[in-house]
Amino acid sequence: MIVLTHAFLYEDGKRGMGATKNLPKLRKFLKFAKEAGYTFDTLGNYTPEWTVGTVKSATMRAMS
Repeated sequence: MIVLTHAFLYEDGKRGMGATKNLPKLRKFLKFAKEAGYTFDTLGNYTPEWTVGTVKSATMRAMS
């Protein structure tokens, strides 16, 4: 699994350089990865659908 994060996409360029510096590098990386047999998906496909007005809560257990 390869996770592409915001830092990976924008760490080496100044703000606003994404189209000229970062996207060409990403395009090259994706081409090589696809040729190597990797497939791609988004994390959004693995999360429950968000409902407006719904509050998500986490349950914490006390450590013993």
